[in-house]
Amino acid sequence: KFRIAGYFHPILVSREFGSEKSDLHMFRAAMKELNVKPNECLMVGDRLDEDMHAKRLGIWTCHARYGPRIPVVGRVCKPDFTISSIRQLPNIIDRIDGKMKHD
Repeated sequence: KFRIAGYFHPILVSREFGSEKSDLHMFRAAMKELNVKPNECLMVGDRLDEDMHAKRLGIWTCHARYGPRIPVVGRVCKPDFTISSIRQLPNIIDRIDGKMKHD
C-alpha cells in the first residue's frame, strides 16, 4: 500500500514461523540473518501485546499509533517510543543512533 517494502530487509511474517511475535523466534531469526545485535534493531508495530515484546531481547521498540486500533489480547509491553505518523520514524532512528554513540 505505501510502497515502502524496498526499504526493509528482511521482511519476516510471524505466521510463516508458526508463532506469534511475542514468541521472539522471528526476531532472533532476523538478527541472525542480518548479523546484528539487538540494540542495533528497531521493531515498529501497532500491537502493544505482541510487537513490543521484542524489547525483551534488547531490541528498540516503537508503537505505531496510526491506523485501525487493534484490541489488546495479551500481556502489554511498554514501548521505547510512540509515533502517530510514519513520518516521525527518521527522528526516532536519529535518537537511537545518538544514544548508541553515547554508550
